[in-house]
Amino acid sequence: MSSYRALLARPGARAVALACGLGWLSFSSYALALVLAVEAASGSFATAGATVAAFAAGSALLAPLRGRVVDRRGPRALATFAIPHAAALLGLVALCAGAVGGGSSLEGSAQGAERAAMWPLLVCAALAGATAPPLIATARSLWPRVAGAELARSGHALNAALGDAAQVAGPALTGALAALAVPLVALAALIPGVVAGALLLARAAPRAAAPASSRAAAPVAIATRAAESLVPPRYETLRCSTRARGLRANRALRTLVVCEIALGLWLGALEVAAPALAAADGGAAARGALPLALFATASVVASLWSGRTGGRTHRRERDAAPPRERRRARRRLPRDAPTRYLAASLALALILPLCLLAPSLGGLTVTAAAAGTAFGVLNVALFELLDRLVAPARAIEAFTWLTSGQGAGLALGAAGAGQLARGDATGALLLVALPPALAAALAIARRATLRPLPAADA
Repeated sequence: MSSYRALLARPGARAVALACGLGWLSFSSYALALVLAVEAASGSFATAGATVAAFAAGSALLAPLRGRVVDRRGPRALATFAIPHAAALLGLVALCAGAVGGGSSLEGSAQGAERAAMWPLLVCAALAGATAPPLIATARSLWPRVAGAELARSGHALNAALGDAAQVAGPALTGALAALAVPLVALAALIPGVVAGALLLARAAPRAAAPASSRAAAPVAIATRAAESLVPPRYETLRCSTRARGLRANRALRTLVVCEIALGLWLGALEVAAPALAAADGGAAARGALPLALFATASVVASLWSGRTGGRTHRRERDAAPPRERRRARRRLPRDAPTRYLAASLALALILPLCLLAPSLGGLTVTAAAAGTAFGVLNVALFELLDRLVAPARAIEAFTWLTSGQGAGLALGAAGAGQLARGDATGALLLVALPPALAAALAIARRATLRPLPAADA
């Protein structure tokens, strides 16, 4: 773990890591916290589900626009979103508290009154989603500047591992807090984390952009030179048209977004298939958390292992190391980001159909643990690819396109798996097993786009 010790010793690295942790923890917990809080206030899971859908829709639809604003104005613009985001969530908490305190649960009201009382919740949730600050996208763009070329992969690996760990810890902490106190407290407790993360990134950005020897130089020029210096000679950043924006400007980004939609399909289906299989086996649906937890845990381990591979400086140190250390270094992933992305996509396509051979909770648990290993490698490779495929001035917007694509896939996968599981719980496994093959086929067919042409030829 020497790479991570060296990484966290860099100026601004701990602040960016803490902001990543707070952001991942909050965003991975919002859905459960909203369901628990709104259901406790309304007595209706339908209202709770509609509130989560409104939050997700507002977040996904406007994510690229928020990313473009932060690209143009810098990380300090995160406060522009964090403040109204927190205000909208506080408004939703106040509405739920009023319903609980006044004893006016929507469950006992007439249908028309229920719909009328539901609209303020949906509006607040949609506003909260629409103003969610792009913390993770901003942090991802800062990691290469903080880490430097030799530790950039370790920075991306730490970011991916924090996200996977939050998928396990976030819902668990939210559920525990809701059980020990009240669901509204669990939702309100997530708000300060997002605001604190935005402030940390705004403060860490100048330190990440400026090298220690020239802190007083122009921030914009330093940030540009630092970002350009991270691109290895064999990876030239694609020139983006001044007129085309977003997906139209970069064919590689289009490939990654469509792959993220396909990956989101099976991830969303997994979240429904696991509890459905647990209930079909005669146990509590909560047992379905086991495959999800093992998947995230395996992904954390794979992300950290993948990030141990350093850059040119670490290869020189490896060659000068004793034989035992050199043998350990050979077990690390030596390949470049496009190759690792394609290999991990292919591994997912081969692993996940195995759940159809043993259509039970136990079979899905084993399959999910194996798939988590490939998913961790894929995430780190994806973060590295963005450094090489997207111009630094549009890095945050590019990542938000990916989150929008995966969010759309998650929604479709969860909805489709829910319909398939109505007749037979094992039917939901089809949406777990098949979409990864589509993602791998697309990535392999368009693999040339993942290796950008030199700028002169683009």
